[in-house]
Amino acid sequence: MVSSPQDMSSMWKALGRGGGCKVKTFFCYCCATTSKDSATPRKTCCDSCLEKGRQKCFHSDTGDEDTLVRLNADLQQMTTTHQFLQFEDTSGLLLKLQSHLNPSQFEKERDPSNIDFVPQTDSQKRDHYLSYLKPDLSFLGLSLMGSHLERGQRLRTALELMTRKVEIETTMRVTGDNAGALLLLRQAIPCILHCENRCGEKFLKMFLLEVFNHFAGETKLQDEFLKEFEDYVNLNVLGKPWAKGNWRLSTTQNSNKERTIADQGMPNTHVCRFMDAFDQLADIFLWYDEERKDHWKKSMDSWNKLMEMARQREDFSEEEIDEFGIQCDVFFELWVDLTGLEGMTNYIHMIGSGHMTFYLREWRNLYRYSQQGWEALNSLLKNIYFKRTQRGGHKGDGKSRNSKLAPIAKWIQRRLYFLSGRYKDID
Repeated sequence: MVSSPQDMSSMWKALGRGGGCKVKTFFCYCCATTSKDSATPRKTCCDSCLEKGRQKCFHSDTGDEDTLVRLNADLQQMTTTHQFLQFEDTSGLLLKLQSHLNPSQFEKERDPSNIDFVPQTDSQKRDHYLSYLKPDLSFLGLSLMGSHLERGQRLRTALELMTRKVEIETTMRVTGDNAGALLLLRQAIPCILHCENRCGEKFLKMFLLEVFNHFAGETKLQDEFLKEFEDYVNLNVLGKPWAKGNWRLSTTQNSNKERTIADQGMPNTHVCRFMDAFDQLADIFLWYDEERKDHWKKSMDSWNKLMEMARQREDFSEEEIDEFGIQCDVFFELWVDLTGLEGMTNYIHMIGSGHMTFYLREWRNLYRYSQQGWEALNSLLKNIYFKRTQRGGHKGDGKSRNSKLAPIAKWIQRRLYFLSGRYKDID
């Protein structure tokens, strides 16, 4: 099969689905995760997380052809063996039940409507059975026999199966329509170079926002922080005390016309330097909260380990792929606990949902399919355009035609001629 690695925006266009994480409901071109649920653990753990004993599962089914065939077979088997799954509108059926499945709910043991509710007395058991378990079990046509614990477990199993059915149907509906796709999902390999760059920009923005918002209402202190951070970066991260950098921290205005941190666009070389210096940045600027500072350090250390693994030149073995998947889970859980939904992006979702591991298992290497060479050529063309052309001018000759493309095309022709070795044949 021919690979087709591209950046994220190009993937959306080539596959005919997906979009910005905070813009489109079904934002991921690989799965049916919704924007509002991108930082929420699944209600039912996948087989991999169950085997590893993980309490939280953020994985999503990747909608490639083989997976869709398997999901369709699972769906047929589920509806055949469980009568309550034969209703067409299972999601509507879940809304009609008194009980619900939500493992990530705060203090779920105290909410009688949560299936994880733990009654403390016999009276609470009786009330819970009469108000929640009995109506739902009867509605689904399930047995009412057994103890309170057995009835609750029976209803839990039903809720998990119904939730899984909704997940499968949504995945098949969202990712199964490939009529407008220009390539197969398996070919759409994400670029780890873009992933590292975009995620690093997000990390920096979230870090700046945390410190900036700590001084909310204190404009003078916010200005001092921005100035100190910019100076430190130019003297110690992107520059030296004897060769100061010229990086500028970008700010903007929010919907309330208040000053806030903007996206910090930068090349990948700068991102790597920020990642290397993150411990020092946390020590200096998160001095007011030791717990959050340690959390940031752990998250960024986990990220650096993950990127070091992703940049491996050789093909991965099955054991190495499993280790990569575990490292993805470790980082993602740390990051979600640190920033929640606000810190979510398309690339971060692909790491936590298991999509990066899926592509690594399919192609055995991600570094080989990164866009490093193309990005290097873009950088070279930019330098040629700005430093060795008139940028569309005609050298003061009003009779000649303006062109921004012609000097670039002539340079590319000369370069190709040189690389081909034909210049050696010239007398």
